[in-house]
This record gives sequence, C-alpha cells and structure tokens, in this order.
Amino acid sequence: MVYDYAGQRTDRTCSVSCAREMDNDGWPMLGDEGKDLITYPKPATGKKSKIKSPATTDEFNASQLGLQWQWNHNPDNSRWSLKERKGYMRLYASQASTLKDARNTLTQRVQGPSCEGSVEMEVTGLKDGNIAGFGIFNFLMPMLRYDKNPVDAKL
Repeated sequence: MVYDYAGQRTDRTCSVSCAREMDNDGWPMLGDEGKDLITYPKPATGKKSKIKSPATTDEFNASQLGLQWQWNHNPDNSRWSLKERKGYMRLYASQASTLKDARNTLTQRVQGPSCEGSVEMEVTGLKDGNIAGFGIFNFLMPMLRYDKNPVDAKL
C-alpha cells in the first residue's frame, strides 16, 4: 500500500523483474535506487489488452452497487435498497452516536490527487431527529449534513 495523497491508499504491484538492485540481504529493491516510482511500465504480456479504469458512474440504475462503492461497516441489508425507487439509493435511518460508528454509511474511495463530487439528496422523508448528509472519512472527518427537527431544519 502506498499513501498517495489525503484520504487515499493505493495498491501497487511490481513484478520482481522491475527490481534493478538487491539490498544487502539479497532482497529485490523495487523502483529506482530504492525509491518507489509513481508510474511503472505496463508489463509486456505478448498480447494487446485494454487499459481499464475503475467504475466511475454514480448513478444508482443497476440492481447492484458498483465496485467503486464500499460500506463503512457490514451493512444492514434490511435498511437500504436500490429497487424501491428506480435510479435512487434509499437508506433508512439507524441509530449511531457518530458518523464513523454509523452502519449503512456508503463510501467511495477518492480517485486521483484532486477530485470533486456533487450529491443530490431527497430529504422529504426524514423524521424529526434524523440527520442525512455526506462527509469525508479522514482524521477531521468534515461533513455537510441536513438536520431535521421540529423547530427548524438546517443545513
């Protein structure tokens, strides 16, 4: 695993043939002069193959979540649905004391050194005391949230 930038760890693989040197114990040193490379050459496999990118659509039009999505905890499958309303991800409220403790928190890895996101939420079904929002799982965990309460709802 390599820490590339805030919020992102990426897996790196490198065949032993990438090793140009051996350390004092005879172990291959990957990269160049013991330093990891940002970009490695695509291995020569003897055949043409397409470069594939991770799934990037955030539309909820399929019957299953795309591979770019992850749950923060094991999900409670009775409290979410992709089938109840076509094109929407429906999450039902659950009790949690903090964002990091909330089950059925859907997450997505940051892709790239800079990125942006936009979220469309329908909050008409929230009951008093419910909170819905989106945030960043990081040390400070910033979050934009919508609080529904009997006096006034606030963003």
